[in-house]
Amino acid sequence: MATYTTRTGAAFDRTPFEALETLEICTTWGLLAGLYKHVFNTSGHVDKFSDWVCKDTKKGDYLRADHLIENFLESRLAGDKGARGIAVSDEKDKVDSKKQKRAVKDIKAIKLDYAAPKKYEEILARMDNYDGDELGALIKRLDI
Repeated sequence: MATYTTRTGAAFDRTPFEALETLEICTTWGLLAGLYKHVFNTSGHVDKFSDWVCKDTKKGDYLRADHLIENFLESRLAGDKGARGIAVSDEKDKVDSKKQKRAVKDIKAIKLDYAAPKKYEEILARMDNYDGDELGALIKRLDI
């Protein structure tokens, strides 16, 4: 344990102060956790909140299935716009840095048939309504 001294050179034991600091942090955290628990229970996040997850076999990361599909479809739509010469706006990516980290880095400019973008946008619009079986079927159907 390190020895601390005061300005005058007298020995100083920090143990009681560190204990008080830890107690204060734990008490504050406990109060906040109690408050947020009430908020999360009221909003339904505790009882009804569950996300379907799939594992990336190459990296070993776990990804939310809905985010995986969203990123895939958004990159396909951006690639289609790039292939057709339509400017792609990056305003959505500037908003959330975590989403930027998960997003597909190299978007290939591949022209899709005319019905595909409409199907992809419909899937994106309904993404919150899919359950686990439907997400699994989408992943297989889209060959993700």
